[in-house]
Amino acid sequence: MKKILINLKDWLNYYENLDYAIQIEGMNITVFPSLPYLYLYKNRGVRIGSQKISSFEEGPHTGSISANHLKDFDVEAVILNHKECQIDSVSNLIAKIKNAQSHNIEVIICVGSNEEKELSKIKEVLNETGTSNIVVAYEPFEEIALDEIVYRLNSIKENFKHYDLAYLYGGNVTYVNIGKFIKELTVDGYLISSHALDIENLKRILTIVETTENS
Repeated sequence: MKKILINLKDWLNYYENLDYAIQIEGMNITVFPSLPYLYLYKNRGVRIGSQKISSFEEGPHTGSISANHLKDFDVEAVILNHKECQIDSVSNLIAKIKNAQSHNIEVIICVGSNEEKELSKIKEVLNETGTSNIVVAYEPFEEIALDEIVYRLNSIKENFKHYDLAYLYGGNVTYVNIGKFIKELTVDGYLISSHALDIENLKRILTIVETTENS
């Protein structure tokens, strides 16, 4: 089954996160809550992801969260270079990825366009880190039509053809359009945000993914 990753960003407060964690218990998803609420998702039968990771190991780094500490919350994945918090420094991105890799944390590297500047940065990173436990998520910077999504995604994959990578798509994925994405995009899963806040919508998405794959 294609992977479903849920980025909760900074939407839910404590009580809303607690309710959400209870309702998604046992679902075949990876959930990325706001950092203070990671612990609410532990032992819920879901994969837990982090929206942040330090470029340092644990130590005197105020405001950082080390890979080692993330593992205390059973974190198995981390999102990096998302369009809302892009990492311009290649060396910083490399350090974060290497920290994640050293603790067996899957890295989701977001790519917002198929422009050479963006892809060159990711190539530079991959040449240094390798591709172990790395997934590329294409999340367009702007809203574009499905045929353009297909074109740009294929362009990105062509540019990275010499690397052994898995791919996700994220960008206004809903239960209304995910069936079309499944048919048109060759990816390993989907990164979903606001449209998964409603549990019924999330259940619809999971049902469509399962039904489409089994048909």
